[in-house]
Amino acid sequence: MLAATALAVTALIAPTALPDAQAAPDPGGVVKLSNDDSGKTFDATVGQEVQVKLDPYEEDGLTFTFSKAKSSDEAVLAPDTDADDETVDIPGSFKAVGEGAVDLVAQRTCQAVGDAVCPDSVALWKVTLNVDASEA
Repeated sequence: MLAATALAVTALIAPTALPDAQAAPDPGGVVKLSNDDSGKTFDATVGQEVQVKLDPYEEDGLTFTFSKAKSSDEAVLAPDTDADDETVDIPGSFKAVGEGAVDLVAQRTCQAVGDAVCPDSVALWKVTLNVDASEA
């Protein structure tokens, strides 16, 4: 009985995924996106900051890097020209300025090391943001 009770308690406190692959924004009000977020959808509100930090990585003798992320609609998600000094070096600082759905896209590039050969296909890093009016 004690084992069953412990299992039930563990199930109640274990983290669960949010429905529809929607991820909640950072509690500090900044949506922080990284390499692992490609293909995901996030919610944001007008006025919220969005930061994209894509790190280069090595795999099987190949070095992968990313271009600077770009917004598919700057009327919804615009480059943040008022970013604090601490965020200026982040390769993608944006501000949600209007309602709508927007994609953030960066192109992954490859550099071969030694005898390794880069794939012919071009890979994209892509995240979708659904921006709603700010909460009153």
